[in-house]
Amino acid sequence: MIFCWIFSISFSAGFFGCVKPVFSESNTLIATEIMYDPKGADTKHEWLEIYNSSNASLNLEGWKFFEAGTNHGLTLYQGDFILESKKYTIIVDDAATFKSDYPDFSGNILDSVFSLSNSGETLALKNKTGEIVLEFSYTASAGGSGNGFSLELEDGVWRESYIEGGTPGRKNSENPVPIVYSDGIYINEILPNADEEFIELFNSTSENINLFNWKLKDASKTGKYIFSKDALIEAGGYLVVYKSDFKFALNNSGDESVYLFDPNGKLSSEVSYKSAKENISYNFDGENWRWSKFLTPGVKNQFNNLPESNEKKDKNIYAGMYADFSSKASDKDNDKLKFTWYFGDGHKSYKQAIRHKYEKIGKYKVTLKIFDGSEDKIETFDIEVKKYPERKMRIVGIMPNPEGKDSDNEYILVKNKSKKTVNLKDWSLATGSKKLYNHPITKDLSVGAGDTVKISKKYSNFSLNNKKAKLELRYPNGKVADKTSYDFKNQNAADDALYEKTDTGWQWNISQDISENKQDTKSTSAILEDVQILTEDLGKQTVNGTKAKNKMILINYATNLSLPENLESSPRVLGASIVKNDSEYFFFGRPYVPEPHWTTKLLRFFEEALNSLLNKTLSFLETTALKC
Repeated sequence: MIFCWIFSISFSAGFFGCVKPVFSESNTLIATEIMYDPKGADTKHEWLEIYNSSNASLNLEGWKFFEAGTNHGLTLYQGDFILESKKYTIIVDDAATFKSDYPDFSGNILDSVFSLSNSGETLALKNKTGEIVLEFSYTASAGGSGNGFSLELEDGVWRESYIEGGTPGRKNSENPVPIVYSDGIYINEILPNADEEFIELFNSTSENINLFNWKLKDASKTGKYIFSKDALIEAGGYLVVYKSDFKFALNNSGDESVYLFDPNGKLSSEVSYKSAKENISYNFDGENWRWSKFLTPGVKNQFNNLPESNEKKDKNIYAGMYADFSSKASDKDNDKLKFTWYFGDGHKSYKQAIRHKYEKIGKYKVTLKIFDGSEDKIETFDIEVKKYPERKMRIVGIMPNPEGKDSDNEYILVKNKSKKTVNLKDWSLATGSKKLYNHPITKDLSVGAGDTVKISKKYSNFSLNNKKAKLELRYPNGKVADKTSYDFKNQNAADDALYEKTDTGWQWNISQDISENKQDTKSTSAILEDVQILTEDLGKQTVNGTKAKNKMILINYATNLSLPENLESSPRVLGASIVKNDSEYFFFGRPYVPEPHWTTKLLRFFEEALNSLLNKTLSFLETTALKC
């Protein structure tokens, strides 16, 4: 416990410090002892001792005692106003009480009215003209003693007296040598949040120790407990004090401290904590303080096993994007574990695995607290949140109206035009005809530099309109990487037609869809099998009731068909015959016959050339008609 006093005398220079005071030219008065916090906390027992150090007597008649901003008069109780040389006088709050406490005191007793602060204040004596003759301030770092010990000046240094009741009227240097108390007594366990709180002390020495006048105190100014004369703690033993005895309440939340002082006011042991869970005690394990669900008042402290854990986080974390944090933990005691993540940006989570999004770039400290029912295991690590690198990704194909159920088979082709492999997880597709709806890509979908990837319902739950739609490919931070749209006015997109971006712009591609985008590719013959197609009814009679589909297939088929060698010799117009599948080949007319003479071959050549020219002409006209 440390006490500092400030002294100054009128008409002289002041002095501040914890050393011998300086007085006026007469060097007459010295404040030598003060009882500011008497035992029992009754102000009637408070008093101040003044010493006349000069060789002449002083007349104190008409002087005032200045305390707490108020001048208090002095009246005689014993003696007179003359303070003789080398003598003491006592200024008291209640003269009768003082005389009862100290019946052998024979000096002057000056009665007044005051109440000294336990934490410290400024006091002064003024002569009858109102001039300050003696002024000093005191502070008590521990908030007062409460055990009846005074503050006394000895060899120019102020300290707490080790004699109960102080030494009014005699020299402090005449006091006996102070007792040296053991430093082997320390606080061992506290239970702050329970119906019956307790504080446990441990004697680490090999001797029994009487704790008479030892003091327990909390962080408040008033919370204290003084041990009685029968407070014995055995060697290697424990002593437990319950709340019913020490009276003050230990905090359940917020900062709290518990102190143990020996009778000399020396701090022997202390412990601090921030908050306390119900029915869990705070214990010293010989090196550190730990919480435990095992309450052990009067016996050795008991602890459980801490959980073992392994934390994972994304290698790269970007602003505006979700990052994954998880902990794989186990506990030897099979305790149920509770997790609390503190992300360093003011947010937290109670999930074992969580996705968190940082809004701003910067460095953050992440803390994970794992509670096993007794204590917390704390894991911390630093992360850096960076700006997301916006890779060049482009929409290059759209399948809005696939064969079968649209919702299952629609897809979008995306090409990676950057030089890095990109994982599209957490990217999103926004689709809609008027208002766009965002659809995240929820699974890992990596696409190498220069490669094209197919995004289906397996990865993102989007939906495409058959007539008109807008599309956006969005980065994980919400920015748009690419966008496009299509509008077929009053007609639907053709079945199984891929809307594809080429060097000349967006256009429909049927053959690619048939050959590349079906898992079970069928020959065009399966579509045309046993269907009679006349040129005047082109597109009217269809397979599966789809008119536009057969139109485009026939156009494409007619312009790219390689005719077999077993065609009938007589010229025919495409569309006037029955198309049949009689073998592994398509043919028009009757089945295969032996190879004809070369002159016949020449004639057929001219016939085939003429027929091909006719077919291409029909195809051109039909294509023009469809475009119109």
